[in-house]
Amino acid sequence: MNKKKDLVVADALAYYREGFACSSAMLMAFADEFHLDKKQAAALATGFGSGMGHLHRTCGALSGAFMVLGLKYGNQEAADQLKKQKTYRQVRALNVQFEERHGSSICRELLKKAAADGVPKAVSCTACVRSAAALCYDALAADESEK
Repeated sequence: MNKKKDLVVADALAYYREGFACSSAMLMAFADEFHLDKKQAAALATGFGSGMGHLHRTCGALSGAFMVLGLKYGNQEAADQLKKQKTYRQVRALNVQFEERHGSSICRELLKKAAADGVPKAVSCTACVRSAAALCYDALAADESEK
């Protein structure tokens, strides 16, 4: 990883605060690492925000992190099933870590818990963006250190 963790997290939060979808903010924060155009990253990830197009399903920040893992590990050849399976393992591991931290990976449940605790939506979503970026960075950095 070329960017330091605190810079990636700060970028993700800045993009989210600018008004980008949580999913877009995540993919944009990592775009430079994969030579991905930030405008394309924002557009690509938009539909995954607010739990998949405002359906409040899988957290959009987490979905954005899954896209980043796909950029790192995903198969580019149909026959490369090893990369595909590695990507799935990385996604599942990140999901478990996120759920351990937040109690769920489902947007609707995260928002419901935040409301019950008196936490505004913007604060809850910001926390999800922050931790998804940090966890994703850690996953990528751990892989780099194993090489």
